[in-house]
Amino acid sequence: MFSSYIAALALSTVEPKSRAERTFYRETSTYADVVQFLETIESQNSTAKLNYIGKSFEGRRIPLMTVAEPMVTNAEQARKSGKLLIYLQANIHAGEVEGKEATLHMLRRFVKNHELLKKVIFLVQPIYNSDGNEKFGPQARNRPGQNGPESVGLRPNGQNYDLNRDCVKAESPEMQAALKHVYSWNPHVVFDLHTTDGTRHGYPLTYGGPNHPNTYKPLYDYSFDELFHTVRKDLRSKFQLEVFDYGNGVIEKDQWRFETFAAEPRYVTNYGGLRNAVTILSEAMVYEPFENRVRDTERFVESCLTKLINDKSKIMTLTSMAATNYEAAPRATTYKLKNRGTEDVLMEKNVAKGERRSGPIRDIEALKMPVYDKFEAATTEVAPVAYIVPKCEKITQLLALHGIQVQELIEKQTPIGLQSFHVDEFTQAVSPFQGHKLITLKGDWRASTEQIDGLYISMKQPLHRLIFDLFEPQCEDGLTSWGFLGESFPQGTTHPVRRLLISNNLKLKPANARP
Repeated sequence: MFSSYIAALALSTVEPKSRAERTFYRETSTYADVVQFLETIESQNSTAKLNYIGKSFEGRRIPLMTVAEPMVTNAEQARKSGKLLIYLQANIHAGEVEGKEATLHMLRRFVKNHELLKKVIFLVQPIYNSDGNEKFGPQARNRPGQNGPESVGLRPNGQNYDLNRDCVKAESPEMQAALKHVYSWNPHVVFDLHTTDGTRHGYPLTYGGPNHPNTYKPLYDYSFDELFHTVRKDLRSKFQLEVFDYGNGVIEKDQWRFETFAAEPRYVTNYGGLRNAVTILSEAMVYEPFENRVRDTERFVESCLTKLINDKSKIMTLTSMAATNYEAAPRATTYKLKNRGTEDVLMEKNVAKGERRSGPIRDIEALKMPVYDKFEAATTEVAPVAYIVPKCEKITQLLALHGIQVQELIEKQTPIGLQSFHVDEFTQAVSPFQGHKLITLKGDWRASTEQIDGLYISMKQPLHRLIFDLFEPQCEDGLTSWGFLGESFPQGTTHPVRRLLISNNLKLKPANARP
């Protein structure tokens, strides 16, 4: 009896393995596999706490693991701990499966690393898109060109949304849950783990940071000039692993260039940057074997963690300064790629333009080409003191989700320094994107002496960079673009948003609270 008890006890403390490990990387974890893994980790470790923060569109509970010593249960406790708060997210595109497995493997190590947990609190989401994950099908159909496993899920969620396009409009239950239970904690660092299926370049993994040019510049510079520079050297030295900026080689008229992708805040890493976090995109190379992609993702994340922990004080200072450093200065409303110069980029040899290959990368050569690794402003507007918006319950609720404080004018008032936006050009996309026909406006701000009421959104709050992008009518990914402020703005009309260039002693009352 006693020996059987000991045997059962020993069995109960065996560390869990991912489905990838159990099948020698022939398969990837199901939703049930992930939940069982997390529940086992929680049962064996006081440093792990599993919470369910909402339900997916198809009704699956959304898991989130907190790893801390001592355990924390709310943002205030995390902030008072003086530790780095790091959000680690994977599987936002459910066919891109290595981040899911890598996150489980790292989680298994984190919960027992007491030295690490003296400095860091983790929020870990291994399976952000659980609905897409469960739509298993042949890799050749669901993820063409990917080098294993044979059966994977789909990119969209249960609503058929690409969740890495939903950060601004937050129409998915997954993003709404993250806003309520992750971003409300204001993490210092956000990881987003992916697979890239673009150019057949010579890098098993590429990385990206906060691409939006309105990111707080010292934070932006830290990411690209310090963090990634150090990680590249570290991975080369330890593992002979060459990594590079996320992007694709583009060839035109026999001339190559390398371009990164996307500055809009709809993307996780750009959104996190406008929330004053250090953001890190990991893109394992789709043509590498599945096991290698998992291994390289783990190595990349853990190399980043080493640098982040060494720079803990600096990061906490920078993120704090980003939240408080409001300036009435020009900010980007549209963007263009920025050339950092010509350098050697590793590419597969003799790939003809438009040619599609599969399998591991073959012979590699270094090609000299200009590298466009960042974005800069193409057009700008001066950041105002506040925006004034017509009362709208949908907008009020969305801003509350984002954590933006909103007030309301008690009565009609005539502020000094008021401006209205006059539309010169209105364009709307023909085809829907994420359920919306995106809107583009051109026009100019003009002085106004009208009486106004409505919602008052001050820029003198931590998320002022995000507020600017949400409400400037010409911003490429704001609430105007997504149709929250109207579906049509004919030439010569006035946009519903007003802005204030100077402070006024206005009569205000609170208008929202975080749900």
